[in-house]
Amino acid sequence: MPGAEQRVEVRRNRKAKTDVVSECAMAILALMLARYPSMERFIHWYRLQIERIEAGELSVPARLVYEDDQLDLPSQPGPDAVSVEELRWRTTSVQLDLTIWRPYEFSQRRNAERIQQAAAGTKEWELALASRSSLLGRAKKRIHADPHTYFAEVQPTQAMPWFMGPVGDWFARFARVTGRSRAGAGGGTGQRRAGVGTPEDRLAKYFSALFTADRHSARTPMPVGVCFDHEATYRGVLFGTAIVTLMLTADARIHEILQISADRFVKPVRVYVVKNPDGTPKYNPTTNNIVTDVIVEQRLLPKGRNNDDLRLQYDVSAARIHLHEITRLLTSAHSGQIPTVRYDPQHPKAEQLGAERYLFQWNGRHLSRDAINSLIRLVLHGVVLVDRSGERISVTSHLLRHAAATVQRQQYGVPLEMLAEAMGHTLAADGQAPEATRYYSQMTETQKTEIRHEAIVAMMDDAGLAVRVIEPDEEAQRIQRLMAEADEHTREVLERYGGLHPVTFGHCGYPGLCVRGTARAFCIGCPFLVRRPEYIDRVDFFLDGYVKAADAHERMGDLAGARERHRLIVELKQLRSEMLLLAEAERQGSWIPSWQSATALPAAVA
Repeated sequence: MPGAEQRVEVRRNRKAKTDVVSECAMAILALMLARYPSMERFIHWYRLQIERIEAGELSVPARLVYEDDQLDLPSQPGPDAVSVEELRWRTTSVQLDLTIWRPYEFSQRRNAERIQQAAAGTKEWELALASRSSLLGRAKKRIHADPHTYFAEVQPTQAMPWFMGPVGDWFARFARVTGRSRAGAGGGTGQRRAGVGTPEDRLAKYFSALFTADRHSARTPMPVGVCFDHEATYRGVLFGTAIVTLMLTADARIHEILQISADRFVKPVRVYVVKNPDGTPKYNPTTNNIVTDVIVEQRLLPKGRNNDDLRLQYDVSAARIHLHEITRLLTSAHSGQIPTVRYDPQHPKAEQLGAERYLFQWNGRHLSRDAINSLIRLVLHGVVLVDRSGERISVTSHLLRHAAATVQRQQYGVPLEMLAEAMGHTLAADGQAPEATRYYSQMTETQKTEIRHEAIVAMMDDAGLAVRVIEPDEEAQRIQRLMAEADEHTREVLERYGGLHPVTFGHCGYPGLCVRGTARAFCIGCPFLVRRPEYIDRVDFFLDGYVKAADAHERMGDLAGARERHRLIVELKQLRSEMLLLAEAERQGSWIPSWQSATALPAAVA
């Protein structure tokens, strides 16, 4: 049937997109660990400048320069470069030439320029004088009279911080909106999420009035840079980062994440002992103390459940820093209290959920799912993902959730049935729980929580490691390094033995040769492995085998064995990536491998 075929096609397309996002999930998590601190550094600097203005050390307009070094991901072509190791991370120096304004001074400057540019005695000159008089009358009213309302005007350049990309896009769309009513009611001001990613409503209306006045008077618009609300931009990045992090770690749907409330934290917070792959406690090598973490949970009402006593506990530990900062912002804005607001009225369960001290709120409004997806696009701005057909992928909360489940199962060994229970997929077509799900359901809540939290700790560690160790190394430099290492190792072995010692994925590059004799089938991760691009089919063979082995260990309940296979899978993917780089260099003629004229020694000579 056409309807059935269409549903199958939709599922197939969603699966294709999920596969790509799953491969990029760790990179996205690492990106959140890099982008939020970048925004945090800017807002800390900006607030210091505001303090200087209010202390009388700076005057408005304040023309300043902000400089920073940021680790970021400029682009992601996909789908063949999708692991953390393959993404083009780089550290760049960024700069913002900005002017801090208050609305009154900004309007005053615009009027002065208009008077100066108009010919004396013309209608335009008379209108400009009238506007100046009108501004003097408005100086004690509304936004013009508020000495604590600030915004920044930036002159766009190429070397700006990443967050200026989405800010510039928003401002360009906003400036094109025609008419005061459209600017105030639709996406022009972003009023549905005003103050979170887009300017506070009254500041957006101020901008709208300026641009509308230019259009209605048919005069030439005055040149203006990109204007933005610094605090609103910070909140947008904060909320967006929290959402992406939770969608990738908490096993929850977006409407469950949006239920996170100051009233629903599980108390007391539990301490968790971080474990090694073999299940033993992990020790800090510096202090020799056992490494611990805390498990922060929320009691949320999942899909299909309507009674308060059917709430489940969700692990929100990965975003605890962001949730703490959101709490601080809300209490600071509301005299030490988090407002009680109604759940998004557009959601079908809004009545059951009622009003609470929800954290994902601003200006008395609970954030909607559409607003959340906009914030996801904000924090992932500039990251382009495409599926294998070349179609661009719009990353949504739903897609992130399914990608997270794939990563937790395939890379971190969380049992499928435990994931199904955590995600609310526990019933078969006959309405009964599958046998394996019933088995995991018999485990204590503490046992299940610790297994899921173990995966979250591992994911955050891996993402943090990616941010720490990736150097600002361009792809060309990376290829040069791989080629140089391959040639150097090959030359050393040839000089000593006059031949090469083959191994599964290339040949050995250690002059002393491996202590394992001829048992060289598993050189994965060895720094002396000389990668041979022509053996990439062998990598694919072993990769497929380890994926199946990891799945088998999962089914047996051997989580440590599954994690070890997943570690080898990551190493093999890295190896495959490097082989592709070398093969491309050889194809383009920029590299002739030093071993092509060498002969291989018999494998027994070791």
